[in-house]
Amino acid sequence: MHQAKDIILRKLAQSWSTGGLAVMGLSDVRLAASLPTDLPNVESREVDMLWRTATGQLLHLEFQTSYRPDDLHRFIEYDAMLFRRYRVPIRTVVMYTSVRSVSDRINAGSIQYQVENVYLAKMDGDDALDTAMRHLRAGMWTPEDRTRLALTLCMKRTCRTREEAFQTVVSLIEQLPGEERDFVSAAILGLTGRALTRDERQRLEKELMRMSKMAEEIFEMGEQKGLQQGLQQGLQQGRLEVAKNLLKEGMAPDKVAALTNLPIEEIRKLLN
Repeated sequence: MHQAKDIILRKLAQSWSTGGLAVMGLSDVRLAASLPTDLPNVESREVDMLWRTATGQLLHLEFQTSYRPDDLHRFIEYDAMLFRRYRVPIRTVVMYTSVRSVSDRINAGSIQYQVENVYLAKMDGDDALDTAMRHLRAGMWTPEDRTRLALTLCMKRTCRTREEAFQTVVSLIEQLPGEERDFVSAAILGLTGRALTRDERQRLEKELMRMSKMAEEIFEMGEQKGLQQGLQQGLQQGRLEVAKNLLKEGMAPDKVAALTNLPIEEIRKLLN
C-alpha cells in the first residue's frame, strides 16, 4: 500500500470508528481498521478504499467521478478477490459525483451481485454546510459533520456558488481543533479531492498544508516522490544517450546493454 494512501485510510478508520457514515446512508457502520487495497492477479490491481468494520465484515468503498458501463464488472471482480482473501461478507459502496442513477446489480444466473450507490449530486450541499457550521458554533460537532464538510463540494447547491462553498469549507476547517482538521483533511484527500478542478486542488493543497500536519506530511511525500521520479527519469535518459553513442561507435548491442544496465530490447530499439 502506498504510504500516503495508508496514512489516509488509517486516519479515516480512526475518524469513522464511532460513526460518521450516516451522511452516506451507512448509519450502522463503524470502522475498525484499514486494509491493503492492492489486489494481485487483477488487471486494475487496486480498490479505492478498504476497511474491516467493527462487526468483522469488510467495507469496500469506490469513489467515481464518472460512470463507465464496466464499473460493476470491475467491482465484482474486486470483491471476488477480496472474499477469497478474507472469507468474510463484503459491503461495497460506490459514491458517484456526477451521475444520478445507474445500475447497482448484476444478474448472472447463479451469481447475484449488488452494490450500494450513493449519488452526491442529489444531496443538499447548502444544508450540509449549514448543519456543520451550526454544530461547530454550538459546540455540537459530530463525526457526521466531518463527512458533511468533506463531501459538500460534490453536492448540489442552490444558495451558494461553488467558490462561496469552497471558501466556507476552508474557513470551517480552520476553526476546527488540530485532530479534527486531520480527520476532515483525510476525507477530502481520500475522496473529494479527485472531483475538484485543478485550480481548486492547488488552492486546497496550500490551505490544508497550512492547517493540517497530516496533510503537510502527505504533500511532502508527494513532492519527494516527484523529485525521485524526476531523478530516475534523468538517469534513464542519460543511459539512453550513452547507449546511442556506444552504438554509433560500433559496439555490439549486448555489450552496450551490459555497460549501461539497460534491457537488450531497449538497445535494439535504438538501432531502428
